[in-house]
Amino acid sequence: MNDIITVVRDPKHPLGKKFWLEGEQLHKKPAVSVGMGIAVMHEIPNIQALENLLRQVGDDPHSAIINARFKGVEVGEEFVILSQRRFGELLKLEGRENILGIHQLTWQGKEYKAVARLKENVEPSSWQLLDRDTDEHTPVKFANMGFDEWLRCVDQILQLSYCDYLRVGSSSARVARA
Repeated sequence: MNDIITVVRDPKHPLGKKFWLEGEQLHKKPAVSVGMGIAVMHEIPNIQALENLLRQVGDDPHSAIINARFKGVEVGEEFVILSQRRFGELLKLEGRENILGIHQLTWQGKEYKAVARLKENVEPSSWQLLDRDTDEHTPVKFANMGFDEWLRCVDQILQLSYCDYLRVGSSSARVARA
């Protein structure tokens, strides 16, 4: 099993969603766009470890999770994740074939392994995230379902009934007016 989740931090920019009020109207906008981030992979052997990691990441607006392992990097080792564009800028590499795999990067006087956010560089985690969004495109039948009924429907497709799960409210549901 690949019980790994990667935590990536962008020290300069918040990750996640940005929320703001205009009058009484709450607005949100995705803000995840990591050109360069410092990452660490964590082994998550059980639900309690997952809950602890999600709490830590949820308390840090500059962190996000990637449910994958990066090939060529050890669990617990700090490394740099770069977008394909940033690879070109920082390492003078262009083209997917040239940036696959592990590279070396000196950043702020420290040597790091560097890897691009490309599907060839990752192995999916055994921890999977199910995101239930309801919006104007959601069929009414599903939009009006409670969580337990929705989970039963998902179970018919994915056969989840033998799995442990952790239910976490969405970032939007956790926004409160102070």
